[in-house]
Amino acid sequence: MSNSLDTALLLYMIDRAAPVWGRTKVQKTSFFAELELQKVDAVASTFPFKRYLKGPWSQEAWNALDYLTEAGFLRDEDYGPTDRGLFLIDLVETLREDNQETFKILDGALRRCKARSGAQLKN
Repeated sequence: MSNSLDTALLLYMIDRAAPVWGRTKVQKTSFFAELELQKVDAVASTFPFKRYLKGPWSQEAWNALDYLTEAGFLRDEDYGPTDRGLFLIDLVETLREDNQETFKILDGALRRCKARSGAQLKN
């Protein structure tokens, strides 16, 4: 299982890249966000991605998504945050002040992913 911060950041990414109608968008969005952060040596989540037939894939990100839905942070039908999930996203937001540059890069990557479906990100 991924660490708690990675799981909370995944929830933040899912919320900022909404609408999310499937796991493909979650996988690709988290990969692209990590890639952008790594380009500038910024701290990123620690989901290890592997080459896969449909692009980068992480078992750990998959498991974190399962945890977020099973623990009641995300709705299963549309991956939207629950009230509990919104509270956790607010906690992630408290990191913004001390990590402004990281969040600027992260939010930029998420804006680019927001307008695309999982299939579009895969391609």
